[in-house]
Amino acid sequence: MGGAIYVKVSNLAGSAFVYAPVPDFTGEAAERVWMLALGPDPVAEARADKYLADIAESDPDAWIIEVEDKDERNFLEGAVETI
Repeated sequence: MGGAIYVKVSNLAGSAFVYAPVPDFTGEAAERVWMLALGPDPVAEARADKYLADIAESDPDAWIIEVEDKDERNFLEGAVETI
């Protein structure tokens, strides 16, 4: 998935969420859909960083955006799904 966008939201307390794009294999999606890549609960920031480092290594075109927000807001438009 070249050039995919990933968003890490740090709560400034050592935990984070990682949002990843849900692939649209049909090309018909009206809006971007996101998924919580590491589950619905915050994970240790080191785990989120490792996941994103692996993404960056396997896809040098990936965009990784980091947001710091103590209220854990992601500021994303579109639906968010959990896996």
